[in-house]
Amino acid sequence: EITNPAFHLIAVGITDDIDWRQPAAAVIDAVHAQGGIAVAAHPTRRFWAGWDDDALARLDGVEVAHPARHQDAATDQEFDLFFDRVRRVNPDVAPIGSSDYHATGRPGTCRTYLFARNRTKEGVLEAIRDGRTVAEDAHGRRYGDPDLVQLVAGTGATGHVAEASPLGLLSI
Repeated sequence: EITNPAFHLIAVGITDDIDWRQPAAAVIDAVHAQGGIAVAAHPTRRFWAGWDDDALARLDGVEVAHPARHQDAATDQEFDLFFDRVRRVNPDVAPIGSSDYHATGRPGTCRTYLFARNRTKEGVLEAIRDGRTVAEDAHGRRYGDPDLVQLVAGTGATGHVAEASPLGLLSI
């Protein structure tokens, strides 16, 4: 996680450190320069200041299913508002479910289903870049493309997609 006072960002698939003392768009560009993906981490109102439209357009993913959203109704709504805002600028951004939580909470309560062409690092990164994900929160609410949400619902979340799908389903 790249932690800036105005935003938090998850960088996946990078090998070198990235300076956190720059705007979010520049951090995302640095992540992409290493072949990685950039995900807005726990984007509650506290972390909105650093996300201008330029940065939102560059994001690969947004944590929309996260334990913090279950703290109270206001925080729950903040996750939806941020995700809606990003989607207006970046309609194909991947919804991400994560248990990245800096206080209390249990790992695994929120998850991401990936529709990947292969079970490799590259396959995972490609699925997120292409927005082929479904996020699921601790209450079983799913976020993402309605067709992909339906495919996840049809699997019983076992990690297998109907044979008609050319993509495999991975849960992380």
